Amino acid sequence: MGSDSVFCYTDGSAIPNPGPGGAGVFILAPHCNLSITAGTSTGHSTNNLGELLGLAICFHELICLFATNPFPGAVVFSDSDYAISMVASTRRPWSNSKAIELVRKLFRKASASFSLTLKWVKAHAGVPGNETADGISKTFSLRSAATPGNLQLDDDIPYFRGQRIWPYGPPISTHLFSTPNFPPSPNGSIPVADNKRIDKRKTSSHGPQAGSRRSARLSKINIVEHSFLESLDFKHSD
Repeated sequence: MGSDSVFCYTDGSAIPNPGPGGAGVFILAPHCNLSITAGTSTGHSTNNLGELLGLAICFHELICLFATNPFPGAVVFSDSDYAISMVASTRRPWSNSKAIELVRKLFRKASASFSLTLKWVKAHAGVPGNETADGISKTFSLRSAATPGNLQLDDDIPYFRGQRIWPYGPPISTHLFSTPNFPPSPNGSIPVADNKRIDKRKTSSHGPQAGSRRSARLSKINIVEHSFLESLDFKHSD
């Protein structure tokens, strides 16, 4: 992973589980000095759905970012073995089938343009990027509780996003947590219908790993955090 790689963290939550849910995404793009935050409410759902939609939003953002600021590869960190395994697998899912179909298609589309690796990261272990994504997903869980309903996966999936110069400088667009209130309308969406035309070419899969290799992976993540997050002044709501 070099300085021109993009580093992403995704998370999902439901409070309680099942209950009002949300998805959160945090993306660092050092090659163009940007950090991106994004998230959405998932209505009355499960944390697994939030984890999947966090990945879907992340892949969609990476595809959009690549179109304007190309990069050779991206690493996506998730604390959900379930979500990672569903992306890597080709078996027919028995639940969350629409979300899994969507995230697999976006993964294939993204992988056709750049190297895309999925890695497991331990939850609530103090990893800044993971904690940020967790805070975003919980914020949207609370929003789901305030506006009950179910997310319709047959339509475009709206989500909120913010973007800023990283690691220094003023926001270059409305930041997700710049005020206690959310924007009146979404400012991003995943066009579900368009994703049905995604390239079907084969891509490599990156599934979760267990045992001692996880501890080695976490040490590498800590190095990444130290190198790319030490100057980050991003703050999120709990």
